[in-house]
Amino acid sequence: MPGPPLTLFGDQFSAHMSTDALKRALKRQAYLCRLEANASYFLQPENAGLFGPLHPFSRRANETYIFDAVMAGNSTRGASLVAAYHSERRTTIPLVVTKAVKTTGLWPFSIPAILARAHGNLGVAPGGQTARDQAQRCSTAPAR
Repeated sequence: MPGPPLTLFGDQFSAHMSTDALKRALKRQAYLCRLEANASYFLQPENAGLFGPLHPFSRRANETYIFDAVMAGNSTRGASLVAAYHSERRTTIPLVVTKAVKTTGLWPFSIPAILARAHGNLGVAPGGQTARDQAQRCSTAPAR
């Protein structure tokens, strides 16, 4: 198979961890990496920027497709699905996807970026304190 190997990130879903899936992936030069439980919500590239441009574009496209269907006397049943497809195709471009994957620290693999996102999502400030502890310390510090 031509081209570089592919790395796929999955969660704890049993199908992602099966031996059959692993064998099939390796046969196609794809390497499966699984995220630890409860880590996917802050390590998913979608949450690191992909949905930013998608939502406003999707709202506008949805309104347009529904309006066009109503004005043409057609059913609006599939308008939202077509709008979602159109929006995803227009906003999920390689530059956006690459930036989101890099921001999460998944590729290239960056332990500091992953830990920073974990700390931010868990409310842990640098130095191991919670954000609450850090805020209390700042509020009780003597004025300069």
